[in-house]
Parts: sequence; C-alpha cells; structure tokens
Amino acid sequence: MGYFASSFVSHQPETGNPKLETRVPRPFLLLTTFLLATLGCRYDHLPEPELAQGSGPVRERFLHLGHTYVPYLTYQDIDTFVERADYSRYAAVMLGGDLFPNTSLDPATLQWADSIFDFRDEKTLWAIGNHDYDDPWRVRDLVGRPLYYSWYHNGITFLVLDTQDSLSNIVGDQLLYARAVLDTVQESKQVFVLTHKMIWMADNGPLQAMIDSVSNGYYGSCFFCVNPNNFYTDIYPLLVQLKDRGIGVWCIAGDIGYKVRRFEHTTADDIRLLAGGMCSLCGGDNYYLEFSWTRAENRLEYGYRPIETLVE
Repeated sequence: MGYFASSFVSHQPETGNPKLETRVPRPFLLLTTFLLATLGCRYDHLPEPELAQGSGPVRERFLHLGHTYVPYLTYQDIDTFVERADYSRYAAVMLGGDLFPNTSLDPATLQWADSIFDFRDEKTLWAIGNHDYDDPWRVRDLVGRPLYYSWYHNGITFLVLDTQDSLSNIVGDQLLYARAVLDTVQESKQVFVLTHKMIWMADNGPLQAMIDSVSNGYYGSCFFCVNPNNFYTDIYPLLVQLKDRGIGVWCIAGDIGYKVRRFEHTTADDIRLLAGGMCSLCGGDNYYLEFSWTRAENRLEYGYRPIETLVE
C-alpha cells in the first residue's frame, strides 16, 4: 500500500463570507478503511521538498506527533526518536498533546520540552492534552499564546483547539474564536483543525461505538475521556461550508497510542478525520504523520511513517 493522497481543487472563487447554516450534517458513512496497528504499509513515497529559484518553496512538509512520552518511566521520559529529530526541516510541526507524563507540572520539564520543540516558534502548533495540563498558565507564559489559536501559512489555515477545557465542549470565548476563524477563511485552500482528544468520534454513531477500542481515553465524562460535546452542532457545519467552497478540511487528533497507533476516517461530506499517537517502549511499531503540500497544484499528500525515519 502506498501513501495516502488527497487533492482538493476549488471550483468557486474565495469571495465573501459564507453564512452559518443551522442544519443537521448529512448522515455519516464509513467511506474509508480504518487503519489500525495491525496493517502494514509502505511509507516511502512522499515527495521530497522542492525549491524554486527566487520564489521560495513550492513543496513543503508538515509533521504531526501525538502522545510522545514513555509510559511507566520517570516524568521526564520522551521517545528517543522524538527527542533527536530535526524539526527545522518541517514547515509546520503539529503536536497532538501528552508530550510528557506531566509536561507543565515542573518548570524544568517544560523547559526541556521547549528545548526539543521550540514552542515560541509560530510553526510549532501544540494542541494541549490532559498530561500537559497540570499548569496551563505556565504553558501560556512559555508559549506566548493562548491554549487555542490559529496560524496561516502558505495557503493553509491551522486552528488549534483546547479540548481539555469544559470537558471537550468548545464554548464561550473559544467557540467565538473558532467561529471567527472558520467563518472568515478567504485565501486558504486547506484548513487543519488540531485537537488532542478525538472529539469528532462522540455523537457520531459508528465512530462513537469505536471510542473505547481506539482512543486512549474511553467515552464518558472524565477529564481524559472523549466526552459528549458540541462538535457536530457548532463546529462541523462550518467545516462543511468550507468543504462546499472547495476547501480541503482535515481534523487531526493526538490521543491514541495505547490501543492503536493510526486512525483514519472520511465523512460523507469528504472531511478527513485523522489521529496519530505513540506508545514508546510498549512493543509494536510507532508512527508519525507526514504531509506534503504543493500549493500551486492545491495538492496535499499524507502518510504514516515509522518513527525511526524521523531521524534519517
């Protein structure tokens, strides 16, 4: 099996702001095969980054990592390949949360994490997880951004949400902000919605039934659970509007690894739901998600690659 590729080409001009449609999303169908830890694939086909003389990059790579700590060891253990990787070669570094067992409990741990990922770099996009949440104010002070924010880069809008707040409900100022970002997309050809929890599995019949066998947190009301939430009532309709305008939409979560290391689903509205996470030293293979973006062709390709290749 080769890399997983997708190409979204807009057939409508990006003019004006779409109005929010208060409608129930179309029924969801399982249109793609779920990629679980038992599947074997090839990951060597993503094209190399290219540079055009005098015009900057024409093809860039993005990275997604989740659940990077080593379970059952000390509070400062992280996967060795993650620690040694050169993240400067990526145009965006998407972190799905749970970087360390207690990332923000000790200032020294947070500073060490910063030495690896460089949180102050605008391209480092951290969807904070329950294991990062001991002192969220300490995270805000170090990163210099709120726990939910957005970033535009080269034709892509990245929206980072805080799914630990309000038991995974996107409410209050965070909901107002998410609406403002998604309802005013103009130049972007692709939109990434980054979360820690797989909040898009809840309240979706077929996916909700899989939560306990896929997510690190089971379905329920606890702090680390996949909670019932308002994703499909308040966020998803805006994503459908973007997709209807020819904009590619990707929702990526990072709270897997214990049960499966890869997850993929495409909704009936052609919105991609992906997750990537690790369980270092737990046995079996670990992966990271890598994307290759060619803006001129509006082509975004992606694949799950073995974690060992992160240090090649």
